[in-house]
Amino acid sequence: MSYGRYVAFRAIMLGAFFLLRSRKEGSAFMSLDLATTRRIAKLARIGLEEHELEAARQKLNGILGWIDQLAEVDVEGVPPMVGTETETLRQREDKVTDGNYRDALLACAPETSGPFYTVPKVVE
Repeated sequence: MSYGRYVAFRAIMLGAFFLLRSRKEGSAFMSLDLATTRRIAKLARIGLEEHELEAARQKLNGILGWIDQLAEVDVEGVPPMVGTETETLRQREDKVTDGNYRDALLACAPETSGPFYTVPKVVE
């Protein structure tokens, strides 16, 4: 399986995790079979050859196992971490300027007339 396909599989795994896993509190995740792996690939619109399905199944099961380990972590009483949505970038005051590039830009033109570009007449 190519790296691009592998990245796409990882991107859909969280959705597939909740879609395909009927987890009750304390139960382990279900292991994906080839039919389920084929279904996930079809839903993600990823064309997998038959010889690629077993490797994809093993990788997906590994990812599900990792997610299951994360679900077992006790976070009771742990305050949430700071997210990027609460942080703002320093903003500078907007100042309208011409950029002081007029002479440099006019120097690139094939023909000018004072501070203007001269172009051939198009409409008679």
